[in-house]
Amino acid sequence: MHTYAYTHSHTSPQTCTHTHTHNAPQGLGHSQLAAEAAAYVAVLGFAPSRVALHLQRAWPVVSEEGQGIGRHHHPNAHLSAVLYLTGDGSGEEGVLRVHAPHQSNELVPGLVAGHGGPIASDHPFNSESWDLAPEVGLLVLFPSRLDHSVLANGDPESLRCSISFDFVITAPEQGNPPEYLAPHPSQWTPCSDLSS
Repeated sequence: MHTYAYTHSHTSPQTCTHTHTHNAPQGLGHSQLAAEAAAYVAVLGFAPSRVALHLQRAWPVVSEEGQGIGRHHHPNAHLSAVLYLTGDGSGEEGVLRVHAPHQSNELVPGLVAGHGGPIASDHPFNSESWDLAPEVGLLVLFPSRLDHSVLANGDPESLRCSISFDFVITAPEQGNPPEYLAPHPSQWTPCSDLSS
């Protein structure tokens, strides 16, 4: 996983999956969130004029001591984000765990399965997951298809509070959409309109 700081410098080269983290200012607004999401997709190589990015939904997450969130992904979105409202970076309130889709140094299938294979079990490219500890204002963006979970809050004195977001990428509103992108929502027709 490449973790991009706001300067987009590589701080953890571990797979071909990209996670963008950066400390957002207090009071992150919709336009700033949209700008951060657009910057993330630009870092991945998307031409801004050839796609449209839509905020699909947002929801609060509040976890008491002992509460966590099991492993999952967001199949109806393309880009997900979480903005932490609490946390001191220690991870005591539970960490965001991003699960590796594959082990990027396993060039030959089965090499990491044990049996005294040639890959060191503690090599960073051999990690099954990476943990990010919440900090106030930390914004994390990642592909929605990535499995992730949140470990249980271990702090009896604190709530872990965050806001999660899902984004969808479509073709721009103007022009003919390419086959591989959904048309812009302004071009959609509800099925209820077709039955009349």
